[in-house]
Amino acid sequence: MWGSCFSMNKLTETGTKGSYSYTREDPKCTYPWGMDPGWTIADGNELLFVNSVKMKMAVIFGVLHMSFGVCHKGANALYRKDFLTFFTEVIPGICILWCLFGWMDMLILVKFFKTFDIDSPGGETLN
Repeated sequence: MWGSCFSMNKLTETGTKGSYSYTREDPKCTYPWGMDPGWTIADGNELLFVNSVKMKMAVIFGVLHMSFGVCHKGANALYRKDFLTFFTEVIPGICILWCLFGWMDMLILVKFFKTFDIDSPGGETLN
């Protein structure tokens, strides 16, 4: 959909015989959403990368699903005028869910959309 951050026409040998890699077109390039098609050609690390992305997406969708359930419980408690349930289960449930897992989701999304340059001294970011 968005192309690739790698130049698919520039295949370079990596040093060992029969091992090749594609060069990045721009070191600041970040794929907008999903996985860069250049990773489907990678030797050895494709499965690790794909499983990592799937796990992170499952965490994000799981927290969204649990948040919807807790908010639904809160709406039911308010409708039934069961304020004890609302203040002792729903409010603490949302606070715990969003403080622990919402923080983790935010970190995952930051890692998805920000490119970190680990080669530069001091760990400055590229963008």
